[in-house]
Amino acid sequence: MAKAVRRIFLVFAGALLVAAFAAFGLFAWPQWSRARSAASWPVAEGTVVRCDVVAGRSTGRRGGGPTYELDLLVRYEVDGITLVADRDAFDSVRSSDESWYRARARELARGTRIPVRYDPGDPGFAVLRTDGAWIPFVLPGGLLVMSIVFALIARFAKPPPMLEAIEIPAGLRRFGAGLLGLFALGFLAIGSFGLVVGLGRVKALGEAARWPEREATIVRSEWVFESNGVVAGAKPALAYRYEVDGVEHESTALSPVATLERATDAWNRRILAWRPGDRVPARVDPADPTRSALEMPSADLDIVGLGLAVLFMGLGIGGIVLAIRLVRATVRDAVS
Repeated sequence: MAKAVRRIFLVFAGALLVAAFAAFGLFAWPQWSRARSAASWPVAEGTVVRCDVVAGRSTGRRGGGPTYELDLLVRYEVDGITLVADRDAFDSVRSSDESWYRARARELARGTRIPVRYDPGDPGFAVLRTDGAWIPFVLPGGLLVMSIVFALIARFAKPPPMLEAIEIPAGLRRFGAGLLGLFALGFLAIGSFGLVVGLGRVKALGEAARWPEREATIVRSEWVFESNGVVAGAKPALAYRYEVDGVEHESTALSPVATLERATDAWNRRILAWRPGDRVPARVDPADPTRSALEMPSADLDIVGLGLAVLFMGLGIGGIVLAIRLVRATVRDAVS
């Protein structure tokens, strides 16, 4: 039994370690590098469009209050093109300090002029404050600490001698095996779902990559600002036209598959890159000319997602096998 428990801890320690390195490489390092250089970024004058304090769910079941964050929208210009920022700082995370958020919202009242720092290599990414270079390390750091704890438990933790002498009831052992099996099934279900979705996305990207290219003309590329007197906001507007067999089509489709991205930054980049009148290549589905795409996302993240899905499936299968072995060992002990 002790060996089986240690094996479980080692498996989870290894999985968490892999996840920590993946999170560090894909998220923490690029964001940390960007945060460190933000103090030297160029500054543009921004105008606050909206800044509200938004309450989230409770921080605890008993006695915990809600958490808060800023719903922020600031317009600024780069090379005469209007862009939008929705990030106060790199450490813009939820917390329970309502008074700070209320004070910050008063500082950023609608119509307030405020300096906006934008990345010179990526002007669509902007912040108002340069605090929070440590934030990107929270996720990989937490996963790394958990993996070390699990590894130490698997290596050094020993049950007290009195506990070793206690015979664990067969019913309790079966319950533990069942609980392990339930968690394992959860991991297997998550991994299977991720595998199906990932394979579907990779297949769709592969098919779209074979669509022929057509010359398209950008007819609209801008942020549209709206206000009803109480709530102000902005939404992106982008459209392009192309022709197939003498028939003109207009579309707003960007990608053949859904993309996981921070919408504001991504739309700023598009509005900067595509101006009205620009001629750009668009891929068009030969079987259905109304289906088109201006972008072909990289499959790198999908491949990483497939790897994580396989890892979850492996953990699930391993947990199920271990649960079955525990049940069999319990039955053998009962028979003997």
